[in-house]
Amino acid sequence: MFHSALLTASHDQVFRRLSSAIHAAVKYALHASNVAVKNREDAVAFHGELVEALRMRDRKRARECANRMLDLAVRDLAAVKKAASRTKS
Repeated sequence: MFHSALLTASHDQVFRRLSSAIHAAVKYALHASNVAVKNREDAVAFHGELVEALRMRDRKRARECANRMLDLAVRDLAAVKKAASRTKS
């Protein structure tokens, strides 16, 4: 999985110790957003851009890509919340 590879590659001991919790959260968020959001093209493109920025060791660009990915995740999870509230009504 992409996220597991990033955790391993980071060599960050805190992230590695939290990897189980991070993995569970990412798994839930991916499943929920894949159900609620129809278009995944932005997410796929941002992941590719992040990989390229990391490969080139471009910290600024990697941070920008990661921030855009987090913004997208917030948007997608808001769609999940909205969809869930419609099913409860």
